[in-house]
Amino acid sequence: MFVCLCYTDLLTKGLKCEYKYTASDANDTVFHSVLNCINSIKSIFRFNSESDMTTYLQTERTVYHLERDLYIPGNILFSDGSAMKTTDGSSTSLIAGSASQYDYREGVSSQAIFSFILSFLQLSTKQVLIADHDNHCLRSLTRTTNQTGQYAGNCTHEGNQDGVNALLNKPRSLINDLKNPGHVLISEQGGIIKTMNTTNRNVSYFGKVDHEVYSFIQENKTGNLFMTVLHAVGVFSYQTKTFTVISGSTNIGFQDGPFSEVRFDGPISL
Repeated sequence: MFVCLCYTDLLTKGLKCEYKYTASDANDTVFHSVLNCINSIKSIFRFNSESDMTTYLQTERTVYHLERDLYIPGNILFSDGSAMKTTDGSSTSLIAGSASQYDYREGVSSQAIFSFILSFLQLSTKQVLIADHDNHCLRSLTRTTNQTGQYAGNCTHEGNQDGVNALLNKPRSLINDLKNPGHVLISEQGGIIKTMNTTNRNVSYFGKVDHEVYSFIQENKTGNLFMTVLHAVGVFSYQTKTFTVISGSTNIGFQDGPFSEVRFDGPISL
């Protein structure tokens, strides 16, 4: 099995896969989970340089999302299967859920149960929004109390309904809408993208891609969404709501090179 990070060169329009490290300053380190469909990969890896990778933390389940913990500076906040945890690399604390249980229940810390956490979003230092994939809803997590609660959608009820009483269908990725402050963009099964007002929790249709959207990030100036879909990476226009493949194709593969020749297996995260 190979482990790699892929990055693009916008000048040459090519893609290269290797161990890759970037930092905003000398004290900053980028942490990555190896995102793979094989659930036997239960580790978070630390890239110390372009050619040096070490195991940062052994986990119970596959980690699909991790980022800096805003509530505990210096820690990493991550989803461990169906649990939310925080770690400094040497000690790990359970915040909510259980890595060995998949169901639905609101509660405090281990009393809460999630189905499958593909993504989460820190709305503030004290509140986390969680995409509970198989429970078809967004759930809140209050860091000061570790209490969970239903935030949007009707948990355990699948559907496609907009409004303040929205129904969701397997929410996958969450990001703050940089072009529309106070709103969150949500990707769902079927390539559907929705927008939600975080003040009144009103959910409405935003756009659709003819592929499953696994993750996306937003370009600050234009608002365009760069996303991973099936076996490709593409861009979704914020203005025209149209999708264009940048690299990869609908055909599975593993190949570096110019954007037009690149092939992916299943890019999960950006």
